[in-house]
Amino acid sequence: MGSASGARYRAGRYRRGGVAVRTRVTFGPELLQAIQVRGLTLSEVARLAGLSLATVSAAVRGHSVNMRTAMLVSRAVASRPVIPELEAWLSSARTGG
Repeated sequence: MGSASGARYRAGRYRRGGVAVRTRVTFGPELLQAIQVRGLTLSEVARLAGLSLATVSAAVRGHSVNMRTAMLVSRAVASRPVIPELEAWLSSARTGG
């Protein structure tokens, strides 16, 4: 997960073969924005990802999730196209214009 996803890596590392492996991811506000510009609900993301609504909701609220969950959520959101009108509206709402 790169910085474009707004994901931050957290503690929860373990060493595997002498290499530190990150096991937890914390999403930033960009995840909610990505969901909103696609016109998705958290329930839809949960269904697409095969996860519970509670898990997706926790990820959106900034709780750390394991790498598998982060990948499932990311792929579910990315599987739907951005709706340009929603993107423009949300952008103008954030900038106050």
